[in-house]
Amino acid sequence: MKKKLILMTVILLFLCFILGTANIQKKSGGKKQNNEKNLHITEESNSEKWNTEECQEIIHDKEEAFGCDFTFATSEFEDKIQGIWQAKDFVGWDDSSRYQWDGFTGDVMIFCEKAWIEDGTPWYQPVYVCYTTNMNELEDLLKITWSDSRYEGKEMILTIGVCAERNKNYPASRDGENILFILLDDVIVMENNGSYWELEKVGDIEMSDALSNVSGI
Repeated sequence: MKKKLILMTVILLFLCFILGTANIQKKSGGKKQNNEKNLHITEESNSEKWNTEECQEIIHDKEEAFGCDFTFATSEFEDKIQGIWQAKDFVGWDDSSRYQWDGFTGDVMIFCEKAWIEDGTPWYQPVYVCYTTNMNELEDLLKITWSDSRYEGKEMILTIGVCAERNKNYPASRDGENILFILLDDVIVMENNGSYWELEKVGDIEMSDALSNVSGI
């Protein structure tokens, strides 16, 4: 009788172990599936959120001019460019009729979450679209003559910025409503009047509530 009780106890313990293991595996599998689902969920970027029909028309015109397809910037891209960028070096020029040797206007370019600020003027709700390329392809796309080969072999992200909300101080103006720049690992190359300038990040910034899109600020 005692032996039977011991045997039954052993069998019950073994069954409990099997059931417990199966339950753990089921929970683990559920967590894995949830994690896999989460990997496919990406945060909507501001560029996607703020895109308008007017912005899309400008982007489409640029795509036709360059002959390549752009994609909306990710939230990670938008975070990376936020800050104060200062012109450090002249790196190239194009063959446009507006080519000038007048330096980079204002010396500083500022990107924050809800605007870019160029020469002291903010342009609101920026929509950025990107095309990943390299130095040689950009020579053909933008008709650039580089001053040297510093970007040889590096990934370059050609970026078009279009402001979705016009600055109310300049309601009729389209100047400044779109920009062209190239993002590398730690620098931005910005086009200005047919010249290309390398900008270095020199500081961080948060957009002040006082910097709102109202006339007269």
